[in-house]
Amino acid sequence: MSRRLILLWFSEILKYFVFSFLSIFYFKTMRKHFLFLLSLFSFAFVFLFTSFHLVGCSEVKETKKENETDCLMKTQEIRYDCKSSKRPIIFVHGFMGGGDNFSLMIQRFLQNGYCPDDLFVFDWDTLTQNFSVSYAVEPLANLIENALKSKGKDKVDLICHSMGGVLCSLYLNQGGKEKVAHYVHAASLKNVNLPKDIKIMTLSSKDDTLVGEVIFDGAENVLEDGLDHLQIVSSERSFVHVFRFFNEGLSPSVLKIQEEGKIYLAGKIMTLGENAPLKNTKLEIYEFDERTGERKTKEKVGCFITNEKGEWGVFLAKPKTIYEFFFESDGRKYHYFAGPFRASYHTLYFRALGKDYGIFSEAVSRFLDLVDESSFFVFFSSTRALYKGRDYLKVDDNDLPQRIFEPSQSTVAIFFGDFNKNGKSDFVGGPLSIFPLLEDIDYFVATSTRRPIKFESNGKIFYFPNFKPISEGISIIVFEFDE
Repeated sequence: MSRRLILLWFSEILKYFVFSFLSIFYFKTMRKHFLFLLSLFSFAFVFLFTSFHLVGCSEVKETKKENETDCLMKTQEIRYDCKSSKRPIIFVHGFMGGGDNFSLMIQRFLQNGYCPDDLFVFDWDTLTQNFSVSYAVEPLANLIENALKSKGKDKVDLICHSMGGVLCSLYLNQGGKEKVAHYVHAASLKNVNLPKDIKIMTLSSKDDTLVGEVIFDGAENVLEDGLDHLQIVSSERSFVHVFRFFNEGLSPSVLKIQEEGKIYLAGKIMTLGENAPLKNTKLEIYEFDERTGERKTKEKVGCFITNEKGEWGVFLAKPKTIYEFFFESDGRKYHYFAGPFRASYHTLYFRALGKDYGIFSEAVSRFLDLVDESSFFVFFSSTRALYKGRDYLKVDDNDLPQRIFEPSQSTVAIFFGDFNKNGKSDFVGGPLSIFPLLEDIDYFVATSTRRPIKFESNGKIFYFPNFKPISEGISIIVFEFDE
């Protein structure tokens, strides 16, 4: 192993701020080294509060309710009326991520001739396995073997994002290259060791402030301007490159995600960082009116109990409808607001802070020093960063500091709360503001009287309740933007 291979993972974040590494190869400068490390930490918070990923489905078998409860105790089976001769595609996320990082790309594959059983997501614990990547090579190999067997193929196509590229480089160099037809190294490290006798594409952007431009000798190196770290796997332009690469130059026929007649939702509830499944967790679904900031009715329209793998679903959603997804974990309540959904999402992930699941969740729990006297809520842009000149965001008609929109910050998640506990809005940044992708803003919303909070971004307006964070819960509002 190279002496320049250094520890990537960090422990006791926020408590000790001690970073340790194991999987970063050859960073040119300590500045670049540190920025990338901050970025990894940032992604932990980003995917704490939302994640979507899609696999379309066509027909749901009925599953009976058990124990005469109003919640489904088992995940419903899905029957797909779809057949293809495509090679399987394996999607591998990076540090603190999840398979849902690839949501828009997966959805576009589904609308361009691929079937749900052609697409496989590899979710893995990127934090607690002795700070190692190598442990995941075997389970990744097992997933690929199962995909090949189920499809009757001898090779897969593989795309790995960010730190997932480190894992995939190990897999390829330990015999895996024989089972991979095409490999896409997306927004991933430039100093890993990739085999030269398979087809490789690098996908990067000089505007990705976390990784930057990546070029490998002998690879098809694709460099796109104007894409941030997340857009490299969510944008329409990236999808076109990947589709053509996997299909021997054939262009996709559908680029804009089309609305589907039936929209099925399913997914997982997991802990932040470790991706540990939260079993026996009750998920309630309500129709929500973003114009009033309240549920349309008091009655839930869906209810599920997660299984051993943390899976829930399947829920038949209405078109053009916003939903509130509510669950509790370890005494903390979460309200996710998302939609409307244009097409089926079968890896719709929700994340929570879990006790006894690892040091990261514990550290973040300590950071969230919440009180019921003021609301705590999160804005999340699920598909791209907020950039100056392209995007804007207001809260209760208040403009936000311009630092949020600097490309170098690549903000995708903004945390709002009365962090300095002075009972007023100072709009100053807190400790999260030093990290790429993240901002926290001191913004006071009293909870003594119920009133809606207003977000406005790029012409979209969304109202949501000023919950008391301890007794009523945390609000996470998900905005999805087209490229």
